[in-house]
Order: sequence, then C-alpha cells, then structure tokens
Amino acid sequence: MSETFTHKFGGWRGAEARRWKNPDGTGGGIVAVSANVDPSVTIPADAVVWPNAVISKDVSIGDGASIGPRTSIGPRTSIGYGASIGDGASIGDGISIGHGVVYEDGDWLFVAGPQGSRNTFATAVYSPKRGLRWWVLPVCCLWMQAP
Repeated sequence: MSETFTHKFGGWRGAEARRWKNPDGTGGGIVAVSANVDPSVTIPADAVVWPNAVISKDVSIGDGASIGPRTSIGPRTSIGYGASIGDGASIGDGISIGHGVVYEDGDWLFVAGPQGSRNTFATAVYSPKRGLRWWVLPVCCLWMQAP
C-alpha cells in the first residue's frame, strides 16, 4: 500500500486513506486506513472502501463500488459494479450483490442453504426502513440475473 492522505469519503467525511495495492501489483481504489481488508482482495481503481469497513478473503468488488463505513462483508461474496453498500451494512458469506444495487445504512442480508429435498436457499433481508423480509428460492434461480 502507498502513503496515506486525507480523503473526503462521499465528498464530506474526511479520513486518512491510501491507494490499495492489489495482489497482482496493480494500483487499486481508495481504502480508509481504519478499514480491515484481507490482502487477497482486489479493489478496482475507482472503488472506495470507507472507514472501519471489514472485507474478508475471496471477496470480489466491481468497478465503481462504494463500501460504506462499518460495513462487514463475508468471504466468497461478490459486489457488482456501481453497487453502494451503506453505513453498518452486514453482508453474509457467499452473497452475490448485483450491479448498481444499493444497500442502505444498517441493512443486512443472509442466505442459508441448500436446504431440504428441493435444495432451496432461504434468504433474509433486514432494513431499518422496511423491516424483515425473507423468501425461498430453488438452487436454479440463484444464478439468474436480470439484464
């Protein structure tokens, strides 16, 4: 990683940051010094990781993504390009977040499965604004993405 500098996260929150050095040696995005990012993670040059975020190993982060302060991202998670993860969000292990998706402050998402004879996955999403929502999807539907 490179020298530190003061960065205005979101254009208003000043904090010490540095340019991330990706595992392949290329220059990465802006990462707050207080963020805890596994060294195996590749952070695109135009992505931003806010203060106190925690990013586990085997996480894929898309171009232009913004990982908010105090956000926790579990291993084997994929964050789509242009996605915005809000303050204090908790993203569980193996979650795939689509391109341009917005998770607001305090949201969390959990997927468990496959379960039962139909190999279904149970998904729970909590948002302070919308409360708890959940649904069950068969394995075949998890990898389908809208255009």
